[in-house]
Amino acid sequence: MTQEQTALLLKAINELYPGRLKVEKSTVSIWHMVMGSQDYDEVIRRLGNYAKANRFAPSANDLFERPRPEADRSVLDEIDEWEAKAGGAPVQR
Repeated sequence: MTQEQTALLLKAINELYPGRLKVEKSTVSIWHMVMGSQDYDEVIRRLGNYAKANRFAPSANDLFERPRPEADRSVLDEIDEWEAKAGGAPVQR
C-alpha cells in the first residue's frame, strides 16, 4: 500500500465513522508504517466487512492481515512427513 492509498484508507474510515479519526499527515505516516506491507484492495475489503459488524472505528490492528502458517505449503509438507513417520506409513509426495 502506498502513502496515498493509506490516506485514502483513512478518509474511508473517516467517512464510515465521522469525527473519530483526524486525517493529518502524521496520522497517515503512522498508519502507513503499520499498513504499508498490506494490499490496498484487500484492506478496503476488510474495512467493508469490519464496518458491517462494528460500530466503532477500526484500529490498524483490526485491518492488518497476518500471514497464516497453514498457507505456507512447506510447513504442511513438514507436518505430513512427521505424521507419516509417526504412523509408520510411507511419505507420499
